[in-house]
Amino acid sequence: MDLYTKNTIIKSNYGILFHMTPLIDSKDLEILELLKSNSKLTVQQLSRKTSIPPTTIHNRIKQMEESKIIQGYSITIDKTRIGLPISVFILVTIHYDHTKAKKFSQKEVARQIKAIKGVEHVAIVTGKTDILVRADLEGIQALDSFLLERLRNIEGINQTETLLILSEF
Repeated sequence: MDLYTKNTIIKSNYGILFHMTPLIDSKDLEILELLKSNSKLTVQQLSRKTSIPPTTIHNRIKQMEESKIIQGYSITIDKTRIGLPISVFILVTIHYDHTKAKKFSQKEVARQIKAIKGVEHVAIVTGKTDILVRADLEGIQALDSFLLERLRNIEGINQTETLLILSEF
């Protein structure tokens, strides 16, 4: 994976060339992979696992935070243990004639969906579907209520298709 920060203009006999300056290197990627698997690792633990000095690890993490490569740290929750055993993906299709007549956008519909209790993630996507929603719910009755009373009542939604998640890896 190559990430680049900016174009550097280089003048040569062949005209103007662009050089892409790497934003991160293989050591940064190694640190990121370790943090993705366990964001609670200390600088000392990261140093032992990578053989990179602790000060270097600290500085690299700080630089990645400042440049917004690392945008935050999170936890993974066992939804079943907190009473949310039903997880679904919902494919949402927008009624474009309706959105143009009412003067609101697909992004506005996505924001309204994100505000519904139980919604974990909303993404505007390409393809036959316009919006992909991830929701975690208390059970089938909660799913029924979520779909019929909340989601399908948002103006601009044409149709939905619900995919029940059986297993995650």
